[in-house]
Amino acid sequence: MRKIKHLTLALSLLLSAGIVFGQAEKSASISNQLVLKNQKIISVNDISPSAHKTSTSTNYPKTQWDILYYFNALAGGEQAVETDGNFIYTTNWGGTGTFHKYDMTGTWVSDFTITGVSAIRDLAFDGTYFYGAAANMSLFKIDFIAGTLVSTITATCSGVTGIRHCEYDPTLNSGAG
Repeated sequence: MRKIKHLTLALSLLLSAGIVFGQAEKSASISNQLVLKNQKIISVNDISPSAHKTSTSTNYPKTQWDILYYFNALAGGEQAVETDGNFIYTTNWGGTGTFHKYDMTGTWVSDFTITGVSAIRDLAFDGTYFYGAAANMSLFKIDFIAGTLVSTITATCSGVTGIRHCEYDPTLNSGAG
């Protein structure tokens, strides 16, 4: 009889502790939700001081590797991605030379090609022109509005066999980017 009494008392204490702990966790969770509900998340399109910033209100904090925005691309092999703040552009690096233009919600707008430019692996934007390379030593300066290749910049670096990634940094080259 005494053992049953002790067992009942121990179980009652454990149950009470569980209820108290659960209430504390629920209270902390509700408090965190209230703080996060009014939080505004700002993301950038690329890690660059010149990246165009977009913002959106969300109900969760931004943490590393969270997917904040996505849309389905038109075709496979769309590797290069860049925005001018009005549209999102992608390219097919497989040699087709096709550029895809999407609005800022990810809705496809149009496709276009630019004579002399194909197989682009990455894009960068300086506020006026786009830059891209096809994993060789030529960096193309491209005017997407006029649809023309403005110039080609040849990289002369020892030990480098091709430009696969590019980014525009306006603070370099004495402020000339």
